Amino acid sequence: MMCVKRLLVPRYPAVAQSARLSIDISAAITLSSDGKVESVVIADASDSRPTIKDIFLLTIEQSIRSSEFEPACAQKTVRIIYSFRMDAAPDVTASWFGYPNRIEVWAVTPRL
Repeated sequence: MMCVKRLLVPRYPAVAQSARLSIDISAAITLSSDGKVESVVIADASDSRPTIKDIFLLTIEQSIRSSEFEPACAQKTVRIIYSFRMDAAPDVTASWFGYPNRIEVWAVTPRL
């Protein structure tokens, strides 16, 4: 069953874009009995440095808490994988949603 009703795609964090950071992060979202977000935990990340994960955590958590989940998924844990990637061409769409529960967020490398 698909638990995601409406998912707000996060923005690429400006500091991560400036530092040219890319990462894959898996977020575990626990839904309460009324289907609202109870907690967001980083379950796995391709870069284990705490500082790097924290840069992306805020934007991920903000987007998840602004999203909607199916009421039938109340009291379940939903996993969403976020891939933040640098070096997108200037005309590339900034993000896309893939199955199952995978979000790609692209950024253009800043010009110096």
